[in-house]
Amino acid sequence: MLSPPTINIATISAGVKTNSIPDKCVATVDLRPVPSQSHPEILMKLQKGVYKLTKEVPNFKAEMRVINERKPVATAVDAGLIRTAKSLGPKVIGRELGFFGVNFFTDAAVFATKKDIPTLIMGPGEYDLRNNIYLGHQPNEFVKIENLEKAANFYYELVNAFHR
Repeated sequence: MLSPPTINIATISAGVKTNSIPDKCVATVDLRPVPSQSHPEILMKLQKGVYKLTKEVPNFKAEMRVINERKPVATAVDAGLIRTAKSLGPKVIGRELGFFGVNFFTDAAVFATKKDIPTLIMGPGEYDLRNNIYLGHQPNEFVKIENLEKAANFYYELVNAFHR
């Protein structure tokens, strides 16, 4: 359900002024794996790459450390939470709900992975044709009041469905 894993060099910082050669460079890399990938295996491969460069490039030194690790979340489409949400879509939202993976961070990575809690990420945002949120974290981000009301009603009905 997810796109391939993503990786990008998010920041690079080096030097103190334009007329001197920097003594070091610091880069942060944002790597977002998918649930089928092993974090220890990914880190081991990256560390091997750093070690190889240390051996091949004269005077090259590097260190790698993880500053934030969030495991990817996956909930089976046949989980009770998902089946219930799907059944509520037409009644509460007015249409069938599409189920798809997203390649961005949510609190689910903190809560769901601790106890393997089934998780549904659902909100009132606008979506593009490939089902990726396109307005989130953009300067022109907005939510239609109608969609906010539908989302609030959906959350209410979802909770009630589990308390009946």
